[in-house]
Amino acid sequence: MLTLIIFFVLSSRAEPQAKTDVWAGIVPLSSTRKDTEARLGEPKYNQGYSRSYDTRDFRITVWYGGARNSGADGCNWQVPPDTVFTLLVAPLRKMSISEMPFDVRNFERQPDREARGRFYYFNPDAGLTVATHVFDGEELVEDIEIGPTSADRKKYCRDQHP
Repeated sequence: MLTLIIFFVLSSRAEPQAKTDVWAGIVPLSSTRKDTEARLGEPKYNQGYSRSYDTRDFRITVWYGGARNSGADGCNWQVPPDTVFTLLVAPLRKMSISEMPFDVRNFERQPDREARGRFYYFNPDAGLTVATHVFDGEELVEDIEIGPTSADRKKYCRDQHP
């Protein structure tokens, strides 16, 4: 189901699709490190459970299972060590929110409480978060986080107990 959501989301606009093809097939909780490296090549940076890959248009940081086994979300994730958990995709060039490979109008938009002119767009059902900032009157994309969906949370999350 997540594969279909990401395919639909990323294929909703023709022009940016070519730029997202390199990472569109990497699916949290489904793809492995081997799948990722077959698509992106060797990582440029390697730090514990995360790897960063540079493409022509994006820096893609991938966290694999074991890195975020528990966190502030109150979840103890049950993810095998070489399975993709989350991707953080950061444009290497200026990218306006209007150039996004999907429409964020249906996302929940929240301002950053500490940084003026910074916003977050959330779609937990799709497992997507977009961080933006306003610069010279234009809203620019800082990064796109692709993580577990709401359905994945029910399947792979074990609530922590105090």
